[in-house]
Amino acid sequence: MAGAAQLALGRYAEARVELGAAAAAHEPGRVLALLCGQLTLACLGEGDVDAALRYLWSAIELVELTGSLGALAVASRATRELVAVSSGAARGGALQAVDRLLAVSAAG
Repeated sequence: MAGAAQLALGRYAEARVELGAAAAAHEPGRVLALLCGQLTLACLGEGDVDAALRYLWSAIELVELTGSLGALAVASRATRELVAVSSGAARGGALQAVDRLLAVSAAG
């Protein structure tokens, strides 16, 4: 909860620490999918596009496994934000994430 609150307040560094600690304590599943999506947003807030892309891929994979609609919503938001701020090689990765997220959404 603390990490999500920090994220909502725009305190990205604090959110990243709190969310990272929470993610380390969870097994793969719906909660971890949601945390990875939130970590994507925190990384984007800090300007760390590469880390954001890594967390986004984890979130998408977990959404695919769990079918979590909440995590899907967060991953969708994170994907939109990542596409908006990325360039170069990161832009290609962001667009691949869009394709994968669309495939997961269509399958669900």
